Amino acid sequence: MKMNFLSHFKISRVPKEIKKTSVLILLGARWHCQSLVDLKLNNKLSFIDMLNKEGIDVFCLDNLGTGPTNSTEYCGNLHKDNIKNAKKIINEFNIEYVIAYSYGTTIAASLATTNIKGLIFVDPISKIPNNITAEIIENGDKFLIQISHLKDKLKELTEISEIDIVNHCLKLSVSDEVFITPTYTINETKKMRNEIVSHDFWNSFSEKSLLVVTTKHADPDLPVSYIKRVKHFENASHWIFIEPFAEDLSLEISKFIKNNEQL
Repeated sequence: MKMNFLSHFKISRVPKEIKKTSVLILLGARWHCQSLVDLKLNNKLSFIDMLNKEGIDVFCLDNLGTGPTNSTEYCGNLHKDNIKNAKKIINEFNIEYVIAYSYGTTIAASLATTNIKGLIFVDPISKIPNNITAEIIENGDKFLIQISHLKDKLKELTEISEIDIVNHCLKLSVSDEVFITPTYTINETKKMRNEIVSHDFWNSFSEKSLLVVTTKHADPDLPVSYIKRVKHFENASHWIFIEPFAEDLSLEISKFIKNNEQL
């Protein structure tokens, strides 16, 4: 299919006789499919594999500038084109559910006019310790992350196994030095965050159509008590997809979809 840019697009289907539904995974502004949901944990199953086990077809699109194509020179409107690409996939493949992670939540919020049955928001906004990411470099809004520094911080702040930390970082950069990723301007980031912490944002979703998953890195300003359906993983981090909690998360999502189909 024709996208707005050269993108890594992952499709993982299950046999027709066991298929229950389909999901599109929308990831964050920094981490891409191969480094998270398509990473074999302890060299065994990935999060995508776990969803496949539940009879779910999985589609995953890397956001602009992330992933193997690393389109860091893209000059369009990142956010608007991420939304366009997501809508194309939903319409072309008849996607029924969307799993949106971190920044991906703001993309998913624009999909209400599509025919999806439900949304799963995973850590919609988070308070990742600032010392994980190093700085914004001057020539273009890009994050510069020292890989060795990232490894140390993941050991300190998450439950990711040592082998998965190594594999995660290898997917981010073939170099052991830096990982450069596009981001959004400070004003754009503030605008997106302010939208997600507002009550008006959550009023547009029904209990039937929404599941919100939070971790220990959830932003304290997220109006959890106001949101209709929340599952909190108190020991999980923002890297929940590659932590030991990944399978429990896949089962929670499967249960939400099953219950939603019965209503």
